[in-house]
Amino acid sequence: MHPPMPWKWPPTYAIPGPLSGCCSKGADGSKRPSTPAPAEPNAARLQAIVAAAELAFLQVDMPTMAARQAEAGELLTTVTDHNSLAYFNANEGALALLRGELDLARSLAEQSLASADEFRVQIYARLVMIWTSAAANDAHTAVAHAEQGIALSEAHGQDIVLRTYLLAGLAASRLALGQLDLAEHAIREGLQLSRTINDTITCATFLETGSWIAAAGNDPRRAAVLMAAAAAVSRAAGAGGAVSAHVGPFHEQCERQVRKQLSEADYRTATNEGGRLSLDEAAALVLGMEVLPDRGYGG
Repeated sequence: MHPPMPWKWPPTYAIPGPLSGCCSKGADGSKRPSTPAPAEPNAARLQAIVAAAELAFLQVDMPTMAARQAEAGELLTTVTDHNSLAYFNANEGALALLRGELDLARSLAEQSLASADEFRVQIYARLVMIWTSAAANDAHTAVAHAEQGIALSEAHGQDIVLRTYLLAGLAASRLALGQLDLAEHAIREGLQLSRTINDTITCATFLETGSWIAAAGNDPRRAAVLMAAAAAVSRAAGAGGAVSAHVGPFHEQCERQVRKQLSEADYRTATNEGGRLSLDEAAALVLGMEVLPDRGYGG
């Protein structure tokens, strides 16, 4: 049994967290964010547009997100609702984060956090801060933002959707600190909660993060299986993949490590195995209810 590998977050890596809030179900049955529409017509329209942009963010559709944000920007001069404006700024921060513009992302998230008094928008801004801090190799700050966000969520009735998003950020931040047991604990809780609300896309993010933990713990076969499962589950939900697998170099670095530790044939077998797993089967691996059979893979 090898000791856990040191885990250093790449300088440009970021995983964005989605806007939290009351949810409606998407076509795949996943919970989708929504917030009560303000009375002001233009503010209601702005909020609907930025919610659509945030959904594109969840689905790793940057062109659509950018287009919706540009459309929303045209309404800014006619809107006085500060929470709608804060929501817009948080989305702009998330978009900057996807583009690797960390200073801009941090500035926009701070503006959003300072101006919002709606706790869901505050948590969204804090999520952007979590990923920005992690991307800047400041995992301690990322953990602090995640814990503050969880405390805020608990103070407002423990919204399950909010908690899953925050747990995703907390798990990745704990992983960046090399705290594999704590990261696994956050993933297990978040995955269980995501399944109870049928949030398939967030489930895929937890599967993806589970693969990184497996790689950090020198279990390349499990990492390969879970990476493939995350991709298959997210595609089945109508997304291009887990959000975390499409931003920054972390997924690619994990994949390179796994390919180095497994033979090409073993990697292909593990990937095919993961791609055939249902969400329930993949979740069982992460939750410790199933154990992969030993097929003599290297690692």
